[in-house]
Amino acid sequence: MKKNRKFMLFFLLTCILTVSAYNSSNNLATGSTIANLVLKTNGAATRPDFGLYIAQYLREIGINVKVTVEEWAIFVGELIATHNYDLGIVGWGGSITPDMRINFMEKGTMNIFDIRTDIPYCNQSEQMLKVGITIMDFEQRQHHYFKWQELLMDKILPMLPLFTFKRYQAIWSNTKGYDMRWGFVNCAPYMSFDGYHHGQKNISEFNAASGFWLELKPLFIVDSDSAEILELIDEAIVVWSPDQYPLKTGLVHDWEEIDDHHYKFYLRDNIFWNPSVNITERERLTPLHLAQFSLLI
Repeated sequence: MKKNRKFMLFFLLTCILTVSAYNSSNNLATGSTIANLVLKTNGAATRPDFGLYIAQYLREIGINVKVTVEEWAIFVGELIATHNYDLGIVGWGGSITPDMRINFMEKGTMNIFDIRTDIPYCNQSEQMLKVGITIMDFEQRQHHYFKWQELLMDKILPMLPLFTFKRYQAIWSNTKGYDMRWGFVNCAPYMSFDGYHHGQKNISEFNAASGFWLELKPLFIVDSDSAEILELIDEAIVVWSPDQYPLKTGLVHDWEEIDDHHYKFYLRDNIFWNPSVNITERERLTPLHLAQFSLLI
């Protein structure tokens, strides 16, 4: 599914502190510490600053917080494998109608919250997530995820929205054919310059730059910079509009519903796939093999 690059930061409370009003008032009066916690985040954007702000606020009520900043590879590894932290700040990205099973199911590959089905209400949560991906109507699916979110935050995981920082895009005024809702990759075939801007020496090419990318293997990409570079290399199987409607401009050019559980997708001609365990010679991949395939949902 096409990502729209909207990020929400979550303040993950992985331990629950119950402090009575009496103890709180005594601790504040004497200046003693009632708890020592570790807050971990990575160095992206303003998350360490948010961490220091939170630590300062909690210090005023007797909770000492040590803020630790890790590289993303180390940070995400600790989130999944060790859970050796009390508080955490992570960026959350996804589409308008996301599939949250990867993070909030026991067998999810990014189960950073250590969700398990033996935890109360987690079975109910997993069932709701399984139902969510089967709802095709956008508004119904969104309403379903709202109810699941309420269950998660009220019964399972003390998680609160933190901040969403603003993202800005700017283009030169002499750039024509660019619509930021579609993004650079989808607009590139239609873009042009109608003149020169300051410092520009060529109006027949676009020069693009990105941050430090980490991985170009699709199954292992976890950062937006790598995903943006991959979009310039690989074509999407299905292209989505900014309003989250599937378009017939990707590798799949048409489809039909066979019954309630099967769809048939038609692929463009002359598409070549990487060799698999069943097809080892590229020459075998003819349009006949790729004319159509069915999907069970």
